[in-house]
Amino acid sequence: MRALPNDTYRVTILYREPSYERARGRRADPYSWSFEVEALSVDSARAEAMRRFDELARNSGVGWVRRIERVLTEVPGPDLAVA
Repeated sequence: MRALPNDTYRVTILYREPSYERARGRRADPYSWSFEVEALSVDSARAEAMRRFDELARNSGVGWVRRIERVLTEVPGPDLAVA
């Protein structure tokens, strides 16, 4: 059986750090991390990006919480769309 081809998605996670912002002042724009993810679907791309986000947050060495505000996914194709 042939493997199905994966598409590459760009998943951007917009987040805030509420306790840090309370101490230092609120930022106008949220922080963001973007991930290039090969996946079979938008849902699986988002799930993988969230896994990577959580891993990076755990390994960042800081104690504040990151609160996700929005997840944007650029869908591959001739007319790149955001889902």
